[in-house]
Amino acid sequence: EPPVRAVDDPEPVVRDADALVCATNSEEPVFDPDWLEPGTHVTTIGPRFEDAHELPLEVVDRAAVIATDSLPQVDAYDRPYVASDDDRERMVELADALETPDLGRQRAADITLFCSVGLAGTEVVLGKTFLEQFV
Repeated sequence: EPPVRAVDDPEPVVRDADALVCATNSEEPVFDPDWLEPGTHVTTIGPRFEDAHELPLEVVDRAAVIATDSLPQVDAYDRPYVASDDDRERMVELADALETPDLGRQRAADITLFCSVGLAGTEVVLGKTFLEQFV
């Protein structure tokens, strides 16, 4: 059975996660960044603008790797996609990070972040992988 369940308190879920997928419509952070353990991978699908974001902006600051499915799409947003220009400069395309090990996680303790910009297919692949693993 898939390990999916609704919870009233996200803290134990975040603290215990090796990989965390946030897919909300919240314009405020849905968890405390201090709950993230070293080595956690975070994917954000929901809002991620400077003034409306489901993730705490500290997650962006702590991420050793920030990947996205399309840098041109990130640049097309009207409002800042991440907290600062420095954060944007650190972003890499996911395909490049997967093909070039130096662009990806370097240490087991690195927090990694994938910011999906909603290109059709990214979420489909995530869903397909989930179904194959757990259903």
